[in-house]
Amino acid sequence: MAERKKFPWWKELRTFVALVAGVSFGWASAATAQQRCLGDCGGDGEVTVDEIITMVNIALGSQPVSSCPVGDANGDGEVTIDEIIQAVNSLLTSECIPVGPPGEAVCGNGQREGDEECDDGGICVGTSKAGSACTKDADCFGTDDQYKGVCDGGDKPYAFCNSNDDCPNGGRCIACRTFGGDGCAANCTTETTVTYALVPGVVRPDQTLQPGTSGAVVWGDPLVIGLGLQGTQQLKIGKERNGTITAVIPAASVQFPQIPISTLACACVRGAEYKTCGGAIFNPDGSFTESCTTGFASDPVECPSERPCVAVFGPGNSAAGIVGCTGLSGVNLSVVQNSCPNPGDPTVNGPVELTLSGTGGPGSTLLVNAIGIGTSIGACQPTFCTDADPPSARGTPNPLVYTTGEACATVPCKNDDPSYPAEPKCVTGQPGSCPNLSAGNITGFTLGGAFTALGQQTLGDIEVTNILVAQ
Repeated sequence: MAERKKFPWWKELRTFVALVAGVSFGWASAATAQQRCLGDCGGDGEVTVDEIITMVNIALGSQPVSSCPVGDANGDGEVTIDEIIQAVNSLLTSECIPVGPPGEAVCGNGQREGDEECDDGGICVGTSKAGSACTKDADCFGTDDQYKGVCDGGDKPYAFCNSNDDCPNGGRCIACRTFGGDGCAANCTTETTVTYALVPGVVRPDQTLQPGTSGAVVWGDPLVIGLGLQGTQQLKIGKERNGTITAVIPAASVQFPQIPISTLACACVRGAEYKTCGGAIFNPDGSFTESCTTGFASDPVECPSERPCVAVFGPGNSAAGIVGCTGLSGVNLSVVQNSCPNPGDPTVNGPVELTLSGTGGPGSTLLVNAIGIGTSIGACQPTFCTDADPPSARGTPNPLVYTTGEACATVPCKNDDPSYPAEPKCVTGQPGSCPNLSAGNITGFTLGGAFTALGQQTLGDIEVTNILVAQ
């Protein structure tokens, strides 16, 4: 008798799955909208052969666990042989093997469940179907995907990813993402629209800001310029659910008046519906992904088919944020951009290095806001900063991180001077109260941000710190 050829377990399992496919079209399980069953990736009450194959691919590492969370029965972040066998048995017997507590809701599946106040599904990000409506990650996978999703949370939020391993410290690689701004918040609670009016900035003689007021400080060398800010924008805030609150800022709601920069220039701040190829802000190496945002000075790129153009923060939004009601990780922001001469090419400056670290207490917040800052040389004129401004006068929108923690910006070797000390310029925000925020009361809510800009006209290399204080 010839010796039986030994195959790896996954080949045998795939053979078994193929045999099952030949005699089964998928059995209805005992699942309801209130109960999740092992292997029912789509949440439609059926365990199908395709879903079993998805579980096998997850076990092989070719798909992320996020493509079928209910395939991971014990919640250890992996799909095992035993879990696949149980799912196959469920397919053949129509028996539901419960995953998670009864009544657990799945935000983003298009079904209002459990304690959800609303659920209008999600929008695909990170894959070749970016921009399409979805109710689960599997809806977003195509045949020519470059990535499998975008990191949600962790140390690399808004970065392209292929698995949860690409999103360290608690992040998830997701392809079907929920967004707010349409009345239903990203955490599946109803939104309240609140006017975020700034406490007008007061600049002190040393060009720093009076505490408790809004503004920015431009740190040049030797010139330092304090800028008082005023104006309004809207926050669309959800309610607390599972320990978090989510919020967005509609781009059209950002209404800031002209900002005189001494007598040197005039600045205009606008919100931008920030769009990128694939819906991420960062590539896996930390560099910025291509922007396809229209209506501003920068020319939008033509996105490849595997990463269509899509709004990063949801349709019409310039910002999205999360409030941790019991605390939040990654609340301290460091932005570093090296200006030291590059031996290979003196005209090339270092890339922006953004790092999130530390943990904040209850009410800690991270918000990413995309704004375009247009400038006009000389004193402010009535004809500038109006709807009639051409795209060339509207600046280039960039995503800026705001936090209730500490935000610092540093330019080593400022103005190409290797002896210049690398001194961080920092501001600190102030956590809010989740009960107050849920009720629409944002008085005193304070967000700080920091960024760098190299080679600016007249000012050279600069760090900019800013603080937004709500009335």
